[in-house]
Amino acid sequence: MRVGPRGCLLGGMQGILVVLVPVLLAGFALLMDRFEASILAEPEQIEN
Repeated sequence: MRVGPRGCLLGGMQGILVVLVPVLLAGFALLMDRFEASILAEPEQIEN
């Protein structure tokens, strides 16, 4: 009986991690893309 709730808790934590990790990675990738794009765009604007 004691193992049930703990297993449920661990399962819930795993479920949360499985959902959050890809979302965080995707958000980080999008931020890096925007950051990189802004860095690449600034010299072009200065040159033009």
